[in-house]
Amino acid sequence: MSYNEFQQLYLSEEHRGKTVSAMVDTFFKEVKEYADGAEHSDDITVLVLEYLRR
Repeated sequence: MSYNEFQQLYLSEEHRGKTVSAMVDTFFKEVKEYADGAEHSDDITVLVLEYLRR
């Protein structure tokens, strides 16, 4: 099982209302915990968008 889009969406919904910085920090923490010390074979990239209502 990979850290897939469903898990990313769950993470974003779970942390709705937090700062973008906090969401990125949490994402990397969750991925590191999921990997459980295993080396990754590629880079890890994350993009978080913040919607600012007018």
